[in-house]
Amino acid sequence: MNFAHAQAGNALDLDGTNDYVTFSVPTMFNSVATQDFTIEARIKPTTFTTNRVFFVQTTTSNYVSIMINSTGKVYAYINGTTNPSTSGSLTLNAWNHIAITRSVSTSETLIYINGVLQTTASGGSTSYGTTNLMAIGSKTDGTQLFKGTIDEFRIWSTVRTAAQITANMDSELTLPQTGLVSYYKCNQGIANGNNAGVTTLNDEFTTVNGTLLNFALTGTTSNWVGTSSLSTKETNFNPSLSLTPNPAVNEIKILGLKQRTDYKIFNATGQFIKTGNVDKENNIIEVSELNKGIYFINLGEEKMKFIKK
Repeated sequence: MNFAHAQAGNALDLDGTNDYVTFSVPTMFNSVATQDFTIEARIKPTTFTTNRVFFVQTTTSNYVSIMINSTGKVYAYINGTTNPSTSGSLTLNAWNHIAITRSVSTSETLIYINGVLQTTASGGSTSYGTTNLMAIGSKTDGTQLFKGTIDEFRIWSTVRTAAQITANMDSELTLPQTGLVSYYKCNQGIANGNNAGVTTLNDEFTTVNGTLLNFALTGTTSNWVGTSSLSTKETNFNPSLSLTPNPAVNEIKILGLKQRTDYKIFNATGQFIKTGNVDKENNIIEVSELNKGIYFINLGEEKMKFIKK
């Protein structure tokens, strides 16, 4: 039997030349001035230039942008009226968690790096992008491109506290979550493989999916990659459960079950396929109807991969 990490080990690598992801604008950003929000992500920059991690714009007076400058400082631009920048910097070639919160009632915009609230100063002014678009990895017009890897991108309609940010910054979220509007796990594709057909960044709520633009979708850059940003406790395979046979033709048998457990099966693009439950006596899952390919099965907190022949 073969065992492997599930898709929780994947992330999206951008080459800094022409890669970025575009989306329609979530309705919560139709009026930034009246909307509480938190935007957070794990990012691994491989160079420091003036670039955008995130940009959403409906007009030149209604926008939110997250920028990194040439020394790794983080800037947040909101409607041209609130533009803080951090005194501290990100770490190059390492995973960093960033979070920006905006409270309407207090008019505060706070920036966190790795869960630590940053001292901020004025970040000056910003240029604009393309109206009625949202983008990850660049401005909405495809300029000021981010080079590095992005994972676990989340958009909330609430102001997350420091404790909430710290508690969840190193792991995937368990759904549902109050106030979570869009959630991009970046767990799609085959890590470092041929992913020519995997051109959509899935929103876990399937409401605001993104379109990958100009990605090579093969190899270790400009592709879905296997450099996980998540903690070991979230992504390491726990061998208490196993499955057989692998590869499978008609069915798989789950070994090591001690109690009734729900399962979910996803294909290699992250699309949900089927669900059900198994236990010690009834431990067989029918897979004959699945197309040939790689699949991932989540059994409670356990994650495994199998091949359908």
